[in-house]
Amino acid sequence: MTLESINPLWQSVVFVVVALCFMYLLKVWRDWRTPFDSDHELSEQKNLAVGLRRAGLYVAVAIGMIGALSGPSLGFARDLIDFVIDGVLVVILLNLARFITDALMVRKVNHDTAVEQGNAAVGFVEAGSYLATGLVLYGSFTGEGGMVWSPIVFFVLGQAVLLAIYELYQWITPFHVTEEIEKGNVAAGLAVGGILTAQGLILSASIAGPFTGWSADLASFAISALMGVILLLVTRKVIDWLFLPHTTLEIEIERDQNVAALALTEGMIIAVAIIISAVI
Repeated sequence: MTLESINPLWQSVVFVVVALCFMYLLKVWRDWRTPFDSDHELSEQKNLAVGLRRAGLYVAVAIGMIGALSGPSLGFARDLIDFVIDGVLVVILLNLARFITDALMVRKVNHDTAVEQGNAAVGFVEAGSYLATGLVLYGSFTGEGGMVWSPIVFFVLGQAVLLAIYELYQWITPFHVTEEIEKGNVAAGLAVGGILTAQGLILSASIAGPFTGWSADLASFAISALMGVILLLVTRKVIDWLFLPHTTLEIEIERDQNVAALALTEGMIIAVAIIISAVI
């Protein structure tokens, strides 16, 4: 093993340590803000809802922060500084995303109370929201230009799109999605979490790369957001017809609460989103 191959490995260790520090600081902050003992719920109560919430949050931190490492290196010291600066902004914006999700998605139930009671449906919604937000931040941190305003502006727009696709999905679904999630229907929560993550992938691809000007970047974002919403909702119907021939997604979610069927569906929707994001 040569010195040239060893040096990047040690640098990667440094970035991992820094990222873990941000995750731990976020854990401490969330523990302080959460009205119950999350560690107890995880280790003693085996609370899946808490695990989903925290897993989505920590993965989103990593996704958002690596945007600073995309593109050519400016030197280890400069890359590390950018990594730390972006990490601070990522943590702040993910905390804001938490409040937005709590207030505007599944808004008739207190999320902390639902998660403490083991409502994994809410956990899936929060995880999907976090992952989508992390993806949007990743896209906004890639390339050059835009300064600090780029991630903030696209964070706000990204949250608006995520709320819009949630409301649209609820509008076109024959049963009340929010009520099912409030009742703890895990299949309903997984459906929402999956489509939020898929939309986040498409939004991330639409804004990734060098900043070319607000007019061009905002136009690209708007077109990708609209096409993403349409394609993902159409994809759900196509998957319903082709891969669930003896039933419907509505039956599997509302009546049967079939998590297995929704795992298949959301996996395929995310796969489609990956393909769409690759050609944007």
